[in-house]
Amino acid sequence: MGLRTMVIKLLRIGVHAHSANSANLWGRTAVDFATRQGHLEIVRILAPIRNNVPLLLSEPHGQYLGRALHWSVMIGNLEISWCLVSEGADVDFLDDGATSLALATGTDNVELVHLLLASAADPDLHSVGGLIPLFVADKIDIA
Repeated sequence: MGLRTMVIKLLRIGVHAHSANSANLWGRTAVDFATRQGHLEIVRILAPIRNNVPLLLSEPHGQYLGRALHWSVMIGNLEISWCLVSEGADVDFLDDGATSLALATGTDNVELVHLLLASAADPDLHSVGGLIPLFVADKIDIA
């Protein structure tokens, strides 16, 4: 049985939406893990699931997906990033003190930077340390 089939079967036979969106002790959810492992099809299944179960401090769905977007940006996965943004991920969500745009500018993945800027990410939003994405990008040689 493939991973996609297994996830769909679990969702159909009793894993409720609140379970699909539940967080572990470190605040990570099933969509975070699917993103981190690069499972685009699983992200496509889980990302649209909404519920009224409080996650971390009752965060809205956009912030829930914004956490997964951070993982996607960190691993440089443009397809999953696009999927999460199209499902409503908050592109300006601060996770661990940084925005997805700040993380993307710290890599050589110009396509991710373009995606986030095209999705209205704020290039002037400061991280917890006071840095803006331009300061991070200035340290990277992408030529």
